[in-house]
Amino acid sequence: MRSTLTAVLKSIVILAVIATVAQAVLENLAMILGRPWQERYLLLLVGFGLDVFFTAEFLTRFYAATLHRRLGRYLLRERGWVSFIASVPVVVLFSGPAVIAAVIGGVPLSGLAGAFGAAAAFRIVALLRVLRLLPVFVGGRDSGVLTTRRHGGLAGSLAVHAIVLIAVGATLWGSFLDPHGVERNAERRYDAALRYLARHELHTSENHGELEQIAGLEPAVLMVRSGERTAYSRFDNTYYRRRFGPVDFGYMEEGNLGVFFDLRQLNATVAQGTVVYLMMVVAVVALIGVVYQGRFARSVVRPLVTVRRGLEDQEYSREVEIPNRYASEEPFRVARAYNETVLPLKRGERP
Repeated sequence: MRSTLTAVLKSIVILAVIATVAQAVLENLAMILGRPWQERYLLLLVGFGLDVFFTAEFLTRFYAATLHRRLGRYLLRERGWVSFIASVPVVVLFSGPAVIAAVIGGVPLSGLAGAFGAAAAFRIVALLRVLRLLPVFVGGRDSGVLTTRRHGGLAGSLAVHAIVLIAVGATLWGSFLDPHGVERNAERRYDAALRYLARHELHTSENHGELEQIAGLEPAVLMVRSGERTAYSRFDNTYYRRRFGPVDFGYMEEGNLGVFFDLRQLNATVAQGTVVYLMMVVAVVALIGVVYQGRFARSVVRPLVTVRRGLEDQEYSREVEIPNRYASEEPFRVARAYNETVLPLKRGERP
């Protein structure tokens, strides 16, 4: 009964990982394609739900490990620290605040540089969950399978962690340190547009043509407000309601001048990078699961399993098959020695 429940729970976790990949792809593609806000809001809620699920799963495992006095083993040998990084910080510092921002509305544009990069970094860190898919490629529980799974898991973990670290580093560099980064350039453009409008008092001018001309030079300008009055609006209210959510625009003000800016292009830029890194992580896990683990099983584990069984069981006299292309590798050199010395002795022959 317990083993059945464990298998069911593992299946649920695997399905949740697959759902995470699907949700990340769909959410970022929706940003890139400029889909209506309601569609993106639904995907945001799905992502938040998955983050809460993995946080609850980590806390449950953490509690169980503490209860059975194997917390160190869970966090280190069983890589519980990876589950922590891909769950708790993501829901606390990214998806939770994103849902709150979507509910209460708006993104302040003061200190814009870094905000989008930090969000992208947490999206990328969540991709560590994909490592949970590696055991899917190797089933069973015998020693050979466990050895293959352990070595494949280590190779996959190293590769995925390298990609995630490089991706997070590159993203944060572009957001916080690179003076020519997308966010910093956008912040400078928005600030320049605000100061120009304020200096020439175009929001109070009756010359709407000049205001529209200046707004046309900066496509990110959505709306210019003069106190409670709308001096300029790029779209009508129906378009705003259908296409814009609270995370799609930001607001800057100076005196009684207020300007709303379109952040969808920044969101799309961040999403493009996230999709690239996501595809890299999935491709690495799939290749290691299919190619590397299969190669490792054929060239290392299987010959050693045959030799082990032959040494342990006097009745077992199967000869190890040695492919020509692997013949010079150490496991098959051991296998040849087994074939040529041990098997003849078991059969009563002289080696």
